[in-house]
Amino acid sequence: MSDVKQGIISLAKTFTRNSPTILTGLGAAGVIVTTVLAVKATPKAIQLINEKKEAVYLAESREITTAEKAQAAWQCYVPAVIMGAATITCIIASNKISMRRNAAIVSLFSITQSAMETYQKKVVEQLGTKKETLLRGDIAQDQLNAHPVDGQTVIFSKGGSTLFFDSFSGRYFKSDLETVNKALNEFNARLLREDYLNINDLFDDWGLEPIKGGEWMGWMAEKGLVELRISAKVATSGDPCLVIDYSIEPVHI
Repeated sequence: MSDVKQGIISLAKTFTRNSPTILTGLGAAGVIVTTVLAVKATPKAIQLINEKKEAVYLAESREITTAEKAQAAWQCYVPAVIMGAATITCIIASNKISMRRNAAIVSLFSITQSAMETYQKKVVEQLGTKKETLLRGDIAQDQLNAHPVDGQTVIFSKGGSTLFFDSFSGRYFKSDLETVNKALNEFNARLLREDYLNINDLFDDWGLEPIKGGEWMGWMAEKGLVELRISAKVATSGDPCLVIDYSIEPVHI
């Protein structure tokens, strides 16, 4: 019995975890089944309407009304109506669950962002600005070592030939500091006008391809303008490389 109980619990957890996908699948199947039931019901409904027409004409010598047609045929469509209602219920339930989960994710991102900002402030307070900068530089070098330039595609974007590494997307590209900063200034000006922008908007200004999911990550103007923290390091190829980090980390928007 314990195995059966454990299996039921495991099945329930699986359903809960995948409920939006399952409900969406049921909704899609319901649309098809509803259509099939409605098509199958139509010949029977037409037959009943014709019988009603004949009976009324023989009894009263008149054509039947629309209400009388509906009264004659409505029962044929009961299964299709029930299935349609169940389909709509599945779609609405799936949407509600997805909205609740997305709200929870946004809340989690906000909590994580707040904790990270507090941590960064404490690091500066405890170590001082110089040591914090050195620590950040060490982290930047570790990132370069973890993403060897030899195995990466270097993107030739707008500007010159200075090697950059974007810490958020993990990509190397070539440009120059003036072009990068100019694009950032234009991005910040747009951010003030539009209230929020995603990180793909900034990548586009730098001449980089968008990244998957980048449309959901970015900055809100109320949090302040985006500043780059650039560390001058050496890539695994031996070339000088400017590592880009952000003063305000992108969050879910």
